Amino acid sequence: MIIMRGIALLFLLIGGALLVFGLGDFADEWINAHVSCGDSYSSRPCEPGEAQTVMTLVGGIFAGVALLLLVASFWLGRAMQPLAALSSTATQTWPLTSSTVASPMAPVTPAAGADPLVDRLARLADLRDRGVLTEAEFQAQKAKLL
Repeated sequence: MIIMRGIALLFLLIGGALLVFGLGDFADEWINAHVSCGDSYSSRPCEPGEAQTVMTLVGGIFAGVALLLLVASFWLGRAMQPLAALSSTATQTWPLTSSTVASPMAPVTPAAGADPLVDRLARLADLRDRGVLTEAEFQAQKAKLL
């Protein structure tokens, strides 16, 4: 998730810069002096506003992709929380659970000789009580265990 958010912020920075150059009038002289239009076979001076339009379009695309990546990373982080809390192996292999969970999870320590089924039910009840699982999700998971 951290890498995804970093890429999204980089895209947002690039898109914002392109939007500023495309929409701002202060860069017109630089764009006209350093940017040419056409393809690799025929290069020609740009028409007034042509390069700015392209920069604005590309900047908008970069900014839109960045916002989608940010929303997706937060959504995925939130969607992974119940799964990581249910599986004891997932909490060991997913190192970001403690930093992405809104309220810190209290470790459940089973009593000596406790039944693993009772432990799983207790964890499900804890998730339901904290609002991570709805009552219907709790009942469905409980029915799977029993």
